[in-house]
Amino acid sequence: MTLASIRALALQMQVMDQVHDSVVATDLAGFIASWNRGAERLHGYTAAEAIGRHVSLVYPPEEQVLLGARRLGHLLETGFHEFDAVARTKSGRLHPIHARLSLIRDANDVPVGILSFAIDTTELAKARAELIDRERQLHTILDAIPLVVGHVDRDLRFKYANKAYEEWTGVSSADLVGRPIETLGVMDFDRLLPAIQTVLGGTPTTSAVEVTRAGGDVRSLIVQRIPDVGDGGGVRGYFVVWTDVTDIKRAQAAHVEEERRLREALIAEVHHRVKNSLQGVIGLLRAQAGRNPDLATALAPAISQVLSISVGFGLTSTRGERGVVLCDMVREIGRNLEQITGASIATEVDQTIVDGPIVLDRAHAVNLGLVVNELIFNAVKHGMAPAAGPRVVVALTRTAESATLCVSNRMGSTPFNLDFPAGRGLGTGLSLVRALLPPRGSRLSYATDAGQVTAVLDLRFDALGPTAA
Repeated sequence: MTLASIRALALQMQVMDQVHDSVVATDLAGFIASWNRGAERLHGYTAAEAIGRHVSLVYPPEEQVLLGARRLGHLLETGFHEFDAVARTKSGRLHPIHARLSLIRDANDVPVGILSFAIDTTELAKARAELIDRERQLHTILDAIPLVVGHVDRDLRFKYANKAYEEWTGVSSADLVGRPIETLGVMDFDRLLPAIQTVLGGTPTTSAVEVTRAGGDVRSLIVQRIPDVGDGGGVRGYFVVWTDVTDIKRAQAAHVEEERRLREALIAEVHHRVKNSLQGVIGLLRAQAGRNPDLATALAPAISQVLSISVGFGLTSTRGERGVVLCDMVREIGRNLEQITGASIATEVDQTIVDGPIVLDRAHAVNLGLVVNELIFNAVKHGMAPAAGPRVVVALTRTAESATLCVSNRMGSTPFNLDFPAGRGLGTGLSLVRALLPPRGSRLSYATDAGQVTAVLDLRFDALGPTAA
């Protein structure tokens, strides 16, 4: 077909002048037959300047090579060809374009020319470059933060993982992308599945998990999963963020332990000072009894009671952070009463107590100390001294749920028509015992056998506080 016939065909395409994009028609050799206003705006040449010249005038030399036989061959083979290139305007400015070539055919379907649609992609290239730069910046930030960040699609395959994720899993990002999360083995997949199903349903989740890393290092993590919602509102996957709170938890635990240690030290110091004050009161009472022998008998119960209170505070300040060891308290009260009364008192501690010491809460130690004091003091006061052996025997045993204190002596002046639970027939000492014993979980009874009376005090551990067992 001649150039004139191409021009005749191009006249039929005048409507293309209304198109904003560049529309250019050439013969198969590349000579321009039609040039619309979009082409004038894109390349800077008027139609009069461009028509009849070779289309290479709008390309720099390095791009003209691409206009050769390879591009034409692909066009003839497929009927169209699409490419990106750099164009040159009449003023010499270079700018990126995107072009699509189509064959022009005659009535016999024979190719006679080429129709080219082209657009200026300068702004698109800028936007693409800006997007790439922002993506680079985002990846730089995500790789720098001390958080594990990943993205998982609806098929539960990795789409992205930052450097921290790689370090945690020991798998490179390239190997992670496209990999099913259940094959990673960092966490138990079956335990994760309910949370994953929730986030894929559009609801964020947060959970605390323990993860054992290589070498047995146990780490505490807060795992957040955030739905990735598309423009249409559908969930395309989810983002996962791990925060390692192991060091924070350890620091908090250390802080709590330090607070506990300081509190224990303060309490111990307070108890020590209370004990010293009580020792001062005891000294005054003993001095008064020494100066007034007639008062000694009357002051002995008071001195023993103050001593038993002092024992509770003294043991708390010197021996146990959690409280008072029951067998230590019983032994010391027994020794104190021996000094006050002059009576022989034997304390027998069963092996069960040695194997499993009973530690009392501080709140119960002083009350129970007064109870033990009264039971032993009453046994000394009302019992008879035997021909041989101790005047009073104190035995301490335990079971899985309770402790039992038995105080035995030879029957003396004590009337045994008393009813301790009902509060009948009690003297001053047993009335004090009844008032101080825990109302639940404790029971005091008396048994007599062959002239011997035994006070049996049963104390369930749940009546003595959480540390008793």
